[in-house]
Parts: sequence; C-alpha cells; structure tokens
Amino acid sequence: SSPDYQNRCYITGTSPTIFVYSKDAKHVEISPKVTVTYNDPHFDKEQTWSFTAEPITKLYYEFAKSIRLSPSTSGFSALKSEWKDTAKLIASQLALNNIESKTLNSEFENALIDADNKKYISILLVDQNEIEKKLPLLISPRPRNLLRLHFILKATDTKENLQTLSLSPIQRSDYMILEIGASAK
Repeated sequence: SSPDYQNRCYITGTSPTIFVYSKDAKHVEISPKVTVTYNDPHFDKEQTWSFTAEPITKLYYEFAKSIRLSPSTSGFSALKSEWKDTAKLIASQLALNNIESKTLNSEFENALIDADNKKYISILLVDQNEIEKKLPLLISPRPRNLLRLHFILKATDTKENLQTLSLSPIQRSDYMILEIGASAK
C-alpha cells in the first residue's frame, strides 16, 4: 500500500519520495543501499521493498544526515518567501503531474525547516552521478526511464547569480521510476 503523505512522520530532513509507474502489474524490488533512518511503507525484507506496481506505487525514505549531496552550480535564486513560485516553475518545466508537484512542494517545505533564516533561497539541482554514487538504489527490474531529482536548498543573505537551470519535461513510459527529494545546505 502507498503511504499517506499527509500523515507521514518527518524526521531527518533528507528524504526522497519514489514514484513507480507501471501500466501492467509488475513485481518490483527496490533497495536503497544507504543507511535508512525511516521508511514508509516498511521494508518487506532486508531494507528492500518488494511489491506489485500497478499503476502507481509511492515509496518514501529518509537517509542518514551524514550523507551530504553536493549541489551543482546551476539553479534558481529567489526571495525565500517566494519559494513556492520557484517550485511551481520547476514542476511546470518538468511537466510533473499533480501528486508529483505536491511532493516537490512538500520536499522543499521540509528542507526549508532546516535552512538558515535568511532573505533568499537558492534551489540547486544535484547531478545524477552524485545521486547514484551517494544514494545508490538497487532496482529490479530496471526501468527504461529512471529519473532521480534531488535539490539542495541554500539560504543566503543576497540573491545569488546562478547559471539558470533549464529542465526538460520528464520522458514517461509504461514502466518508469521518478524520485524527488530535497535537503538544506
């Protein structure tokens, strides 16, 4: 069963949500190969979710704060009070659906809890290779389309002059996985 995101426990501030989309019933196993501090639903066995994906399954986990992701140099800088507008722009560029957009907002909101109290916020994307290296996932069967989006939210006193991040719409397929996460720096 899928977790109820309105009532989930938020503990560490370093969390992604995984969306597994499958047009047909498909047995899937996903194992985060990092220290997991919280997960919903609970793992079925040895830090592994084993389930039938049809048509959407949502998984949530939080990883140890000792795992630090490094942001890229491209992103968005805005007034901290206007972060929702930036999240909306990101969701639009990626062509996120309603539940994915709400998850992006929730991830940003949780990351902002840990962000310093400053006037501006920089929202920076983490490189895919960095994610694979520091947050490896063992997925079986491997989907044709796998996109792992992690953002670093960094509070600043002044608006940063960043290389503008240009995002493309997600390539969707009959069996795909999308991961959305955010943390504060």
